[in-house]
Order: sequence, then structure tokens, then C-alpha cells
Amino acid sequence: MSSLKLKFVMLLALASCMPIAVSANTAPLSIVVAATPGGASDILARLLSQKLQPILKRTVVVENKPGANAIVGATYVANAQADGTTLLLADKTTVALNPVLQKKLPYSAKALRAVADLARIDFFFAARKEAPYHTWAEMLSYAKRNPGRVSVATTGLGSGSHISLELMARKFDTSFINVPYKGMTQAVQAVMGGNTDAALSGPEGVVADQSSNRMQLLAVSSESRSKLAPNVPTLKELGYEDVLILPTGFTLYAPANTPDRMVDELNRAIGQALQDPEILSRMDGYGLTLDYQDVATSTLRMNEWGEKLSNIVADLKIKLD
Repeated sequence: MSSLKLKFVMLLALASCMPIAVSANTAPLSIVVAATPGGASDILARLLSQKLQPILKRTVVVENKPGANAIVGATYVANAQADGTTLLLADKTTVALNPVLQKKLPYSAKALRAVADLARIDFFFAARKEAPYHTWAEMLSYAKRNPGRVSVATTGLGSGSHISLELMARKFDTSFINVPYKGMTQAVQAVMGGNTDAALSGPEGVVADQSSNRMQLLAVSSESRSKLAPNVPTLKELGYEDVLILPTGFTLYAPANTPDRMVDELNRAIGQALQDPEILSRMDGYGLTLDYQDVATSTLRMNEWGEKLSNIVADLKIKLD
């Protein structure tokens, strides 16, 4: 067993051994997803809500509040009562990027606190079937010969997929057209409809579309080949050791002033829920990899990743306002 897997097992075992004090607060718990239905974060929220409900002995509902690169959902949760009844589930990279890129956020950069890291997902570079290239090398050759001709659907200006596209453009000394969408479902539909040439997407839509010959997957960001698409080469295999596609990990956040005891209780309940064989199996089927962490580790990661992204954005000289 690898050291990383051993750490996950130990964390989950610890979570299961610690008693979960059922809160006197019986109000429904709302998990706000800062993306449209059908995407990876929405799938994860709904899987988690089913298992959390009996553990917390509370109703757990999922609300989708997409828009403005997760700012709509983040603002809603940042301004919610800090009583453990409202949480945000969002991509950690996007949440960390917003304060770096947006000087006039409608909420303070310190208005959210990490409750738990949940899972991560790998991204594919997915091209439309009719594209004039069929491999990663052919796509790069075309993009270099035709700067600004390849349009790529992302999940918004300032999103992790947008910054990844900028990293690729700099690496290969060319330019791409960023076409922002509210969510990955719409981005993938845009590719299949011929409105964009490609998308940076998780596997939740594009793997099935490749199987049905409606899309072609040229590369994946994972360390090893995806079990869902084993024929797709990794960027590492293709010779790129540096990060070109930013990692996507999903984290639960609460309003910053939520008491420690509530956050700890929620974290332990999440750890217990994520041990359920059914949720693990279904996560695996959607390409979601378990990445549960305790409150302290999730908080440390949030701060360190925010600092690293700040340096990347400064290096790319990207400004949105």
C-alpha cells in the first residue's frame, strides 16, 4: 500500500473511531454547489448528501448556485448564518483564484473556512470529432501554425481551466480562444454542438462521448492513465513534467465564523460517510478519487494552494479587473 493510500486509510479510520455528537441543531443542512447540475461537484454533493443524512440525523439538501466562476455560490455561503447549516462545495482551485484575480469580490477573501477536502478529479483535453487533428501532437502543431484559432471551452474567466489554458499557451508559444461557460456540462455540449473546438473537462461527460465517437480525448492530466479512458495518454507520458492543467479538488467550506466544534463535527461525519463502499464505488465510476482530509490539513492546503496560485497568476500577468 502506498504511503498516500495509507494516510487516507488512517484518516478514515480515525474519523470512524471518534464519536460524532449529534448537534442539537436539527435544521436542514444545505450543501450549495457553485456549479450547474450534472458536473463532478454536483455529483459528489448528491452522493455525499445521501450518506450524511443518517449520520447527522438531519435533512441534507443540495442547492445549485452557479455563476460568475463560483462567486455566486461563494457569496451566498459567505453571507449565510455561521451555524453549521450552510456549506459550499466547490473546486478548491477556483475558490483560491477568485481573491487573487478579483479585487472587488462581493465577499471577503477570508469569509470562508475549510471544512474538509473531499475528492479530486483529473481533466481531459477533449476535442470535437471533426477537428483537423486527432492526437495531442497534431493539435499542438495546428495551434502553433494557427495562433488564436483553437477555441477551448472552460468553466469561466479566472477558473482553473482558464488559467490552465493560459499556462498551455505560454508553454507552447501560441494562443487559444477561451470560451467561458457556467459549468462543464454546457462546455461539453458546446464542443459536441460544434460551437467550440475543444474543452478542458473532467471525465463525467467526455468519456462517454468518446466511447460513442462524438468526441476525441487527446490527453489527461493524471499521473497515470485514467481507468475510465485507458487509451488516452497522460501529459506526463507526452513529455511534460511541469503543470499544464491545474489540479481540480473539491472542498467543503463554511462561513468563516462557524464554531470549531461544528466544523469538527461535520468533518468527522464526512469522514464516516466517505467510508461507505457504495459511495466509494460510485465516485470511482465518475472518475472521482477520494481525497478526504481533516480540518487542519484542509485549511493548510487551502492557504498553501492560494499562495502558489497567486504566484502563477502574477507570473502569467493575468488581471480580470
